[in-house]
Amino acid sequence: MSNTWRNLEQRVAQYFERNGYTTRLNHREQGRSGLLHEIDVLAEKRDAAGVHRVVIECKAWRSAIEKDVVYKLEKVMQDAGLTKGIIVSAGGLRSGARIAAEQAHVEIWGPDEIRHHLGDEALAGLPLRAPDAATGVPVSIDRGAAEREIRKARGGFAGVGSEDVASIDLVWVPCVEFQLAVTRVRPGLIKDKEELIRKWVLFEVLAGRLIGGRDEARSFEPVDLDAPVVRQQRSAAQVLSEVRKVLGKHRNAKSDAALKARQDAYNAVGLPGSTREFAVEGEKAVFVPFFIGTLSRRGTERLVAIHAGNGARVETVEQALHEKIDVLRRALRENESRLAPPVMSVSNSQAMPPAAPEQSAEEARACRCGAAMVLRHRKADGAAFWGCSTFPKCRNTEPT
Repeated sequence: MSNTWRNLEQRVAQYFERNGYTTRLNHREQGRSGLLHEIDVLAEKRDAAGVHRVVIECKAWRSAIEKDVVYKLEKVMQDAGLTKGIIVSAGGLRSGARIAAEQAHVEIWGPDEIRHHLGDEALAGLPLRAPDAATGVPVSIDRGAAEREIRKARGGFAGVGSEDVASIDLVWVPCVEFQLAVTRVRPGLIKDKEELIRKWVLFEVLAGRLIGGRDEARSFEPVDLDAPVVRQQRSAAQVLSEVRKVLGKHRNAKSDAALKARQDAYNAVGLPGSTREFAVEGEKAVFVPFFIGTLSRRGTERLVAIHAGNGARVETVEQALHEKIDVLRRALRENESRLAPPVMSVSNSQAMPPAAPEQSAEEARACRCGAAMVLRHRKADGAAFWGCSTFPKCRNTEPT
């Protein structure tokens, strides 16, 4: 869709008009400095308090916005005397942009907010595909090892009535890691003491559940997102908000039952049971690979998630994918469509080119590692190349 950005602007304008504003698209506003500012959507409303003027920047970009986008809008607001600023970003935002937006009092609408305010239709056609390369956990176990773990998780007794393994798919799950400075209480002989410790907690951003917590930083690496990528459903800010709610609800627990409930609740979000407060010192968006097994029996299905980095079963990811099963299925469908050969239409005036001859056994290529080479196509432009059949274990490629 060539005019996705214009469609997004129109939907934003319609949203404000439904809420009593008048709107102007692609408006030019002259500031106090005399400069003319290009504004995607200007929304105005008059009431007893005066005129409220809101400037909205629409970014139908594949990538997350950086803080310079926020700073630019802040300058426009100051120069033009505008009441409020909103950035609508289909690709979300970097942590630096989020911090800058909080300081500049600029509101950010990422994919979650776009769905909430404008509906799922507003995201149709927007370039929300995840990047082909990112930072995350590399795949370290093979499909065979994952299948063995998935089969262990089947129900039934001694093989009787056990579930069938309907499918096994490698998928990339979007996550966020927070570095937290945690203030906790340490019991003393005479008086309890407060101490500061650091924790690194990793959450999936589908339903916002904890994947794991550590006392030291993880080592992430550049990874190729060459398998289905499940789209992010929660923002980092939403995940943090839920953690703060847990802390606020249980902080003043006194009775034994309340203390036990607090311990369980804090464990679920990666906080020590004696936590009084925490501050976020760092935030990193990463991708973690999982082998997802679909188990079926008598018309029912359930999912098993095996961490493709360490081979462990992660039930919180299973729960998140069950809740967001439509998102998982969409990622699998999109990957199938991407890998399917293109359908060529031939007009009467254009003859079908002759089919390329099939590769014979004599022509089969061998990789330098000894495995067979297979013909692949680049995602960016469809160009053909030879790749090792053991990828990602071996990443050797050769031109056709």
